[in-house]
Amino acid sequence: MAKTILGRVTFIPRGRYAEPKEYNRLDLVFHLGSSYVCLKDKTKGVTPGTDDATWMIMAEKGAAAWGDMTPEEKTEAASELGKELFGFVPVLLTENEFENLGDRIDPDTMYYVLEE
Repeated sequence: MAKTILGRVTFIPRGRYAEPKEYNRLDLVFHLGSSYVCLKDKTKGVTPGTDDATWMIMAEKGAAAWGDMTPEEKTEAASELGKELFGFVPVLLTENEFENLGDRIDPDTMYYVLEE
């Protein structure tokens, strides 16, 4: 009876990517919030995300949580959401800024008030 050697047939979790380690085909690593699978044996010194022939992204890092975003990222996220939902860019304000608008509130403008 003939014997067939399949080699690796499933992913091998290897934890966080580490520069000095050697990786082989189907090794699965975590790097900068994303996970990657190695496509070649004896891979060493090739950082995931820098060479598509060596590493394939499995799960890409998602967007930051609202509380972890910078004010600029919050403005961009709200603008994208407003464009998608309403077809225009809303005005993004802190609660204090909104309260200080007083009689300058425009009834035709969509305001997003952020919790501080």
